[in-house]
Amino acid sequence: MSSGPHAGSARARALALVLPSLLATLLLAPPALAAPPDPARVVAAEEGEEVALQATAPPVVAGAPVVGSTLTAQPPTWNLADVVTGYQWLRDGAPVPEATGPTLVLGVADVGAILTVRATGTTPDGRTATADSDATAAVARITSTTAVNARPGSPGSADLTVTVRAADDDVDAGTVEVREGTTTLAAGAALVSGVAAVRLTDLDAGQHVLTVGYAGTERVAPSEDTVTVLVKAAAALAVTTSSPGIGRLVLTARVTNDGSAVSGGTVLVREGGSVVARPALSRGTATWTSTGLVPGAHRYTVEYSGTAAVALASRTVTATVRDRATATLAVSASSPAVGRLTLTVRLTSGAKALGGRVTVHEGERTVKTLTLARGRAVWSVGGLKPGRHTYVVRYAGTSSTKPVQRSTAVTVRAKAVPAVTVTGSSPAAGKVALKVTVKASGQRSLSGTVTIKDGAKTVKKGLRVKAGKASWSASGVKAGKHAYTVVYGGTSQVTRGTGKVTVTVKKKAKPVALVDYANCTELNQVHPHGVGLPGAVDQVSGSTERVTDFLRHQKLYELNDESDRDGDGIACEKL
Repeated sequence: MSSGPHAGSARARALALVLPSLLATLLLAPPALAAPPDPARVVAAEEGEEVALQATAPPVVAGAPVVGSTLTAQPPTWNLADVVTGYQWLRDGAPVPEATGPTLVLGVADVGAILTVRATGTTPDGRTATADSDATAAVARITSTTAVNARPGSPGSADLTVTVRAADDDVDAGTVEVREGTTTLAAGAALVSGVAAVRLTDLDAGQHVLTVGYAGTERVAPSEDTVTVLVKAAAALAVTTSSPGIGRLVLTARVTNDGSAVSGGTVLVREGGSVVARPALSRGTATWTSTGLVPGAHRYTVEYSGTAAVALASRTVTATVRDRATATLAVSASSPAVGRLTLTVRLTSGAKALGGRVTVHEGERTVKTLTLARGRAVWSVGGLKPGRHTYVVRYAGTSSTKPVQRSTAVTVRAKAVPAVTVTGSSPAAGKVALKVTVKASGQRSLSGTVTIKDGAKTVKKGLRVKAGKASWSASGVKAGKHAYTVVYGGTSQVTRGTGKVTVTVKKKAKPVALVDYANCTELNQVHPHGVGLPGAVDQVSGSTERVTDFLRHQKLYELNDESDRDGDGIACEKL
């Protein structure tokens, strides 16, 4: 210790500083941590000697030693006042770099370590002392909780939703696995925002007790949960339909599992969004019978509700409800003669001929009702107006056969327009001969009569036509041109018709002078083209044109036959 004039006053000042601090320490420190005062130090203080700095209560570490939490060093109690305290954290006795503050946030590196804090006190005059806290428990990982929700999926499967939380937060890392007993059913399912979805397949029907475990991470401790899942057996749903009558339907649903009828559950039938039937299920079979349905295709969805042990099932089928039979109506029409119609009707259903009646309509008017015999009826009628007619044949149908109608168009024949051809000639002076030909479409051999007019004068009436032909001749007819009109009177199938011809009736010829001409020059002056026998033909060679308009007179030729140089029966022929 120091000695000198100021030693007493220094000791007094030290004592004055120490005693209040010491008294405060003794009063505030917990009894278990208080240490009895060192008599030598007390005496030294009373004598004015310098007192050493020391902790009368060691530092205390507050906080749970769990990763992610914060440890806080509670300062020690010093025996002197105005002490500045510094800290150094120790991990398993070794300083933790840069961990020199009163708090320490625990990380993954601290897992399993024992932590302490060393407090260093420094007085204003430079005295120092250290004190170590008690050791903490080994640092642990954050405690996690695993919760699993199980929902049976399709038969043989289950859907699990696993939620893992730690310190009230979702866990974003790690995986989960699912076990049944010692058998691992699924592993490596990753967590996303604390949730993992696991689908189990190929599970046997029945109850399964599953353990879902979270593997944990370096920071978060593992955890697990147990859940019981009832996996339902698959149901086989077979649906058959039939339509035994018009508007009737029988729908049968059979529910089985592994070939055996299923007991329990319900069946309902939907069409569109509406439930149309809830047939009772007995020994795995439910039957729905309905009447008055609209014929045609109906789409039904049959649903089986399932039971606690059997999964639900559904099936959609298309049922065809019977309608009345469809009849086939065939109609043909023809016009065999002028104003006549023959209409033939045939009514069948499949290969079966139908009976009953059909009505024939033209426009809004019912013109005939026909009775079918063996599916056939014929209507023949005459006196119809020629031209196009459209008829509608209607069958009203029966309770078992649908109505049907057909239309047909026919052109009722009109009388044919004849073509009357007339040729005429004047075979001799004052004579006329007419030949008449009458033809008409569709008529093979026309009969009837014709009337012949010479100008406005009727010269012949009632001349019969046979096989389309007629002939007329007359004599004593005035020489010159005559315009003849032939009027055909027509028949029941042919209209009237006319034909015309103009005939030049020959004049009475002057007597031919029987002269034996000296030569052809003299003969040709009277008869320019020569004289020949009635049947003679001019003989020529090459391309020379024949003479045809020579006078045919046998006696005159015989008088001049010496002038027939080529012997062809023509004397002095000249073009």
